[in-house]
Amino acid sequence: MATKLLQIARKVVDGLIWFSVGLAALGLIFEVIVIVIDVMGRAAGRPLYGSLDLITMGFVIIVFGAMSLCIKNIFDIFSICFFLI
Repeated sequence: MATKLLQIARKVVDGLIWFSVGLAALGLIFEVIVIVIDVMGRAAGRPLYGSLDLITMGFVIIVFGAMSLCIKNIFDIFSICFFLI
């Protein structure tokens, strides 16, 4: 029973991790779009106001969105190395 519950919990957590990674990927796409629009706007003399704030918020989404996958991979590596599985 405990192993079945652990498998279900692992699937749920993996789903949440990949959802978080998907948000990080969307944040990266958002970053690229904002930077391209800002650079093109500056060349035309009409920069995107607030682009620095948007880029800063995008970096937060990217970092914390991808952090869950990094932590999972580090735990998997350590559990294999130290036989904690």
